[in-house]
This record gives sequence, C-alpha cells and structure tokens, in this order.
Amino acid sequence: MGIARMVAASVLLVAGGLAAPAAAAPQVPAPSASRRAAAAVERHCVADQKIDNGGYGVRHTFCLETDGNLISPSLDYECYGYSSAGRYVDCQIIIEWTLRKNGDPVLSGNSLERAVYPGPGSYELTGRAFGQGTFAFANDPGSSSFVARGDMEAATVGFTSAVSGPRLKVTFGKVAGPPESVQATVTNTGGGTADRLSFAALDTSVRQDPLKVFAVLKQVERLNEERKSSEPDEEYIESLKKQVAAEPLSRDTQTDDPRCVSIIAASQCRLDGLKAGESTQVSFKAQYASRLRWNAVPGEPLLAVKGVYPS
Repeated sequence: MGIARMVAASVLLVAGGLAAPAAAAPQVPAPSASRRAAAAVERHCVADQKIDNGGYGVRHTFCLETDGNLISPSLDYECYGYSSAGRYVDCQIIIEWTLRKNGDPVLSGNSLERAVYPGPGSYELTGRAFGQGTFAFANDPGSSSFVARGDMEAATVGFTSAVSGPRLKVTFGKVAGPPESVQATVTNTGGGTADRLSFAALDTSVRQDPLKVFAVLKQVERLNEERKSSEPDEEYIESLKKQVAAEPLSRDTQTDDPRCVSIIAASQCRLDGLKAGESTQVSFKAQYASRLRWNAVPGEPLLAVKGVYPS
C-alpha cells in the first residue's frame, strides 16, 4: 500500500469585503491533487507519528514548508491494522496545528490550508490529528472501518527564511479641517509587492443592515461602470440613477477619493499596488467615519488585514 501525499491549499472567503466566516468543525476530506502547493524553500517535519484506536490507525509525517511568504502544510500518511488480505479503499487524516513562541500562540491552522508565514525564529509546533480508514477484504464483500484521533508529538522548529512577501499595515489619524477628515494609511511593510489591492470600510454607527448597505453600494458601482462604458446604455443609466437617488444612503459619500465607490455608510476602493515600503492614503469625511470596520486585501487573500477604528 503506497503512502498518500496531501499538500494544503488555501481558501479564504471575504464576505462583503469586510469579514471572514467562522471556521467549521473539523471534517476529514478526501485528498485532492488540486490542493498541492508550490515548492517551498524551507521545510520542517515531525516524522513517525501515529494515531491509534485499538490497533487500527494512521501513521503520518507532518511538515510545514515556507517560501518566505506563506506556510504550506503537507502530510505523508498510511493506514494500518488489518492483517487479512485486502486493501484500504479510504484512508484520510487532517491535523489542526499551532505554532507557539515562549508559550504564546503565534499561528494556527489545519493541514488543508496555507497560512501567513510569521517570520524567522524558533517555535514550538503542536497538533491534534483526526483520521479514518475503510478496509475492503479480498475474499469477502464486506468492509471494516475505524476512526482515530490523538495529539501529535510536540516539536521545536526553527525557521530561518526572511519574509519575502507583502505585509499590510493600516493606521488611522484625524486631519484638522475644515472639513475634518479621518485618513487611513495603508503601508506595505513586507518584502514583495502588494498587488490588486482593495480597501473597504463600513461605518457601523449608521444603523442599517450591512446587506442593505452593500446592495446600495453595488447599485452605485453599476451606475459608475455603465457611465464609463464605451457604449453606455442611457435608458439603463436613467433607471439606475432613479434607484440610487431613492436611497437615503446615497445622498452623500463617505469619501470623495476617485479610486473608491462610496455612499454614506460604506466605501469600496481599488488601490494601486504597493511596493515594499510604499504607502497610500484614503481620506474619509469625519461625520461618516465615527466607527469604521475596515478590511485591506491584496492579491493574495490570506494576507488580508482587518480592524476597527477607533480601536
């Protein structure tokens, strides 16, 4: 029986440009070739581990690899325990892992998802494994299954790779008027270019359903796009203008930045890429920025940052 290889891929959903959904309870999915990650420049492994349930279980080697930008987990594993003739028709495992420094959690994830590389240093790696297997007997139409779980042996891993990818930092400050404004500064503090950069802001002091807010924002975006079209549909534009004008949320804009689509309660901005060390600013009208929930997302969604102003 060969050893299966499963390398993580990442999934990050950004709902409404502002929030990520909570992680679901651990599920053990089937390996997929599409989840294989690109080759890494540095790799650390915890080898010869196993989870056992009454003599049946999964042997595994768990590794974390990095290219200096992201961490990609990988697993080599095989099921064991049946001495009869036959084969495993199903063998799966997932590991929830944590990196700690000086006892404090620094980064957590699971073996199916990439994570943002925290930088060089010595970390304690711990994990908990969940596995299952189904064995089909050679001379019997039946099959037998097991489920096993257990803690992975703790190990010290020392990463030496410098951070090579972009890292976003967002700061806010008030600018005296008139009129008074709130300025968001987005800076790339990492070692690569933050391309396809977007910035979203929602003023939570406006008592409106966020879904309603973003629906109105989308209407304004469609109107702007149609106006810029090479062959604008004037009838459609007039229809959109009436819809937008009927919405109280569209009677003013949170920001007049031409890179942004904006209404009173929210803005969605498409910013230029930032090279290492570069910054860009977006100014918001103070009366519509009293309680901002914000999100900055580069081309790689895993590198997104979010927060609240004032914090």
